[in-house]
Amino acid sequence: MEVIDRIETKKILSVAAIDEGTVIDHIPAGKSILLLRLLKLENKGYQITLGLNLPSSRLKAKDLIKIKDWEMSPIEAAKIAIISPVATINIIHDYKVFHKFAVTLPATIEHTVSCPNPCCITSYEHSPCYFYVKPHKKEILLTCKYCEQSFYQSDIKNYTF
Repeated sequence: MEVIDRIETKKILSVAAIDEGTVIDHIPAGKSILLLRLLKLENKGYQITLGLNLPSSRLKAKDLIKIKDWEMSPIEAAKIAIISPVATINIIHDYKVFHKFAVTLPATIEHTVSCPNPCCITSYEHSPCYFYVKPHKKEILLTCKYCEQSFYQSDIKNYTF
């Protein structure tokens, strides 16, 4: 009689499941707090679960945000894409993924990023910032509508909250 050892692989959740809401997955490690602030979700009463520096096969490490009873608008999806162009959005209903999609970069973005050019009109006249968005290699290139200067997203330090 031959004995065969069977090893069952179980998927262990690092972050608790939600019954209804939105999961933002594949956020670059360390960017989830910035994303929460941009989405202005901190003080709205939503139950929010953060997973920080979780293991990822696609990224070396990733962050994850679960927001109970919240669904995003297209403007919010654009903000997510600027911070995390590889993010995946899962809409959850009754503990199951109802709809899953990858974010797409918007052609333009307003009221999210502050222009780093100190000579830009938006720096001293409090004009709303407006950028044209383009993928460039593995980066995102943002070009200010007013001063026409281009910046990589990774070089942006100031965001509009």
